[in-house]
Amino acid sequence: MAVFTNEVVEKLVNLWEEEESLWNVSSEAYHKKESRNISLSRIKENLKKDMEMDFTVTQINCKLQSLRCYYAKELKKMRSSKKSGSGISDIYTSKWPFFATLDSFLREQITPRQSMSTLDISNTSQNNDEDDEKKRNLPEEVMERAVSALSSIQERKTDVEDEDSVFAKLIANELRKIKDLRKKSLLKIKIQQLIFDTQFSNRGDIEMVSNKNIIFKPNDSTVNQLLSITSDFYKAVDEGKEVRVL
Repeated sequence: MAVFTNEVVEKLVNLWEEEESLWNVSSEAYHKKESRNISLSRIKENLKKDMEMDFTVTQINCKLQSLRCYYAKELKKMRSSKKSGSGISDIYTSKWPFFATLDSFLREQITPRQSMSTLDISNTSQNNDEDDEKKRNLPEEVMERAVSALSSIQERKTDVEDEDSVFAKLIANELRKIKDLRKKSLLKIKIQQLIFDTQFSNRGDIEMVSNKNIIFKPNDSTVNQLLSITSDFYKAVDEGKEVRVL
């Protein structure tokens, strides 16, 4: 199993330095994926030959990125400790074994953020205080708008809750109390049939139905068909007859 020991990492760093396409941002090859892949493959073969470690190209690339990130953190600590007013003893010195080698070719590739003077820091602090004050006042305004918006939504929602909606909820609650699934299914179908018949009561060929007068006729409504099939099914079950679904 290939493992990145300190010895292997040291070899990896030396090979990395030789491949500018993997670290020199000013190099034309750095901006070409094909060139970077060739360099990674070359490092892979050298590690396999010299260290007898068979890493994948992906593993090598991830390790290089990890080394670069850690180096950048160490470099940032060093630069931060060199601010004006700091004594020599306060300057940070990295004890990471690979820092010196990486520093020899990566330092110019790591661009530090623009430093701020004491005056800049003071002004920034003052501006931040002003921003914080604005943020403290902002929630009250936002809350008022939110309450207003929710009230408006609630009013619109109340308008939708008309008499029919309330009655529908009442029916739903009553249906939930019925534990017998067979009876509940029949009742639902009857309710749907009653609604259908009422909606089309001006048609003389449709009559209010019951368990005794459900008759399935060709070209009949879907509701009537369901009523007829369901009624026949439960009737057969109640009479102990054998029911088969084909």
